[in-house]
Amino acid sequence: MTVRPRLRLFAPATVYRGDPVRLTVLVAPAHPGAAVTIEMWSGDAWAPWRVVTLDDGSRAALRWTADRAGRQAFRVSMAADEEHAAGASGVRRVRIQKPNPYGVPLAAARIVVVDLSQYTMYFFSYGREVRSFPCVLGRPSLPTPRGHFRIYAKGMNPGGPYGARIMSYHPPCAIHGTNEPWLLKRFPRNFSHGCTRLSNANAIWLYVHAPIGTPVWNVP
Repeated sequence: MTVRPRLRLFAPATVYRGDPVRLTVLVAPAHPGAAVTIEMWSGDAWAPWRVVTLDDGSRAALRWTADRAGRQAFRVSMAADEEHAAGASGVRRVRIQKPNPYGVPLAAARIVVVDLSQYTMYFFSYGREVRSFPCVLGRPSLPTPRGHFRIYAKGMNPGGPYGARIMSYHPPCAIHGTNEPWLLKRFPRNFSHGCTRLSNANAIWLYVHAPIGTPVWNVP
């Protein structure tokens, strides 16, 4: 009677291009010292990619650096021996994406980035840019603060210069709507008292998608 080994391959689901990726292999029953093959999908077939040797815990690991954006699929296989049938793991797919210029981490479910030089707000989710909005920033005498903050309070329909929604992140500064939407068509847009103004439609969208605790990064 031959036993088919159970092979498992662990890899992150998403990485930035240029970052090291750790792939880990685990085989049961234990096969210390055995060689297993990590295979890469070539587009129409599985091709041998790396051979690794299992340690005393029947594990092996290697690092790989993704050099281009896209998707890549891996699996691990093991040849048959006298007591075990050949085996293969399930497929692990890794999405490789271009790094963003702000260093937003892949683990962050949501981060608001305000690029002060571009007068643009970006909403990132797990390293991916989801939306971008033009914004009005603080006038030279009352500049929008630089730094990393978090939304700590939210309000609906504050009215007046705050427009349809307000999200406070650094007293007295907030992200909010506006009653002067024409200012969003100018450039540069330094007209506020330090707050970040959006169109009311965009402020409503952000209010829904940025709960209390959402990081706000104001970058040069």
